[in-house]
Amino acid sequence: MQPPLLEYVREPVTVCVALGANLGDARQGVLQAFEALDHLPGTRLTARSRLYRSAPHEAPRPRLR
Repeated sequence: MQPPLLEYVREPVTVCVALGANLGDARQGVLQAFEALDHLPGTRLTARSRLYRSAPHEAPRPRLR
């Protein structure tokens, strides 16, 4: 049996994680993801951006009349 991963980490590292959602209550889903990240063993959420809404990457453009 291998020891837990945390035993291998010797010094802190900084990572950036991009989150997004497009199903159900997207805002609540992202907020829950922030909370879950902050509760992972051996991690600490030190900063996050504001939430913003954008169009899907390949969404058709609306027709203007």
